[in-house]
Amino acid sequence: MTTDTTTIGAILRGGPSHWFAGDIDDVRVYNYALTTAEIEALVPEASGCPGDADTTVSDIDVTPPAYGTYPGPYTLAAVAPPMARGSILYTFAAERAIDGAYIQVGPDINDTVTMTLGAGTWSSR
Repeated sequence: MTTDTTTIGAILRGGPSHWFAGDIDDVRVYNYALTTAEIEALVPEASGCPGDADTTVSDIDVTPPAYGTYPGPYTLAAVAPPMARGSILYTFAAERAIDGAYIQVGPDINDTVTMTLGAGTWSSR
């Protein structure tokens, strides 16, 4: 099998399959890998987005279950200054050290989430 065919919107092998169920617009093909700066220059910033470093989450407040042991619902809240404009999208993630179990909630506009964590040592990501 050769890998010299480029397809957009479906997989083309013996015949087309696995059709993309959406809209595709503004397709570009380059003969080299773009740098981060080149990609950022191509993608316009959405209106109302805060500038770089406009908002910083300084910490995460963690409230354990009422009974204080795993497994249980832990509440996580982002500690951030009030926004001057627009909304922040928060993503909360936790990873268990022993086996790499991973839980992610978001991105979402809510600055507080509840995660049920099982036994083990968990860290935020």
